[in-house]
Amino acid sequence: MSPEATRLEGNWEAAALAGDLQLVDPRSDLERLRLLVSEASAQRCDLRPLFRALAGRDPIALADLAVGPRAATGATVLDAVLVVVEVLEGQVAPGGLYQRLVIQAAERALEVLEVAATRHPGAGWLVPLADKTGEARPGLLHLRAAARHPAFVQACWDHAAAGHGAAVEAIAVEARRSEPVAALVAHRALAAARRAIAALLEAPAPATLAPWLTAAWGPDPDQLYLGVIPHLRSAAAAEGLAELAGAGTRTHRLLRKVLPGLRR
Repeated sequence: MSPEATRLEGNWEAAALAGDLQLVDPRSDLERLRLLVSEASAQRCDLRPLFRALAGRDPIALADLAVGPRAATGATVLDAVLVVVEVLEGQVAPGGLYQRLVIQAAERALEVLEVAATRHPGAGWLVPLADKTGEARPGLLHLRAAARHPAFVQACWDHAAAGHGAAVEAIAVEARRSEPVAALVAHRALAAARRAIAALLEAPAPATLAPWLTAAWGPDPDQLYLGVIPHLRSAAAAEGLAELAGAGTRTHRLLRKVLPGLRR
């Protein structure tokens, strides 16, 4: 039997791991708890009972063990942290807390980001945090979480400004919303904006684009609409763009020429 296993199986250690803190003074026993967490993490022991118990008994000691400068890392530590994250938010500012957790989580950083976005969909600190997680399209997890939140429009603007055009384009198509397209246009991510406009026009119930695009581009968006034409796949979408552009525009005239070649 290894020395680590022997230490974990002591009465004090076994009780603490099971969430029984009768023999534990979290402040005076902090170093002993730190060693216990480190060894338990190395052996992939379940730390959730201990962390839940500490959350109710001493949130400050919990925060030190969970995300302090000397906190242990590993899968079981993260599992335990995520079940007491609400208590940890009471001890550490959420922006700093999740930044720390993303670093600790390593390959599970996206899991942490998803929790953060679900709990704080209106938080601006999620924008830079997305760049640190390895997310394929940085910002998309946040935008999905914010889609039903009043901060959605601001989130779209912030992610577009941060260069997260792929995520803003994706949420425009997924949610069938005009606001992300306007954010792309306002920040001159025009290739992504044009693809999103075409995709929305192809949808069964196209979003109301005109007021958002006029606000973002200006009163004469004809140049914007001309770039949408190569992305159209159906006559219905072409007719929608023609209506959006208005009669007499270059977009409208060009669409009259390409419309016969598009499927009905």
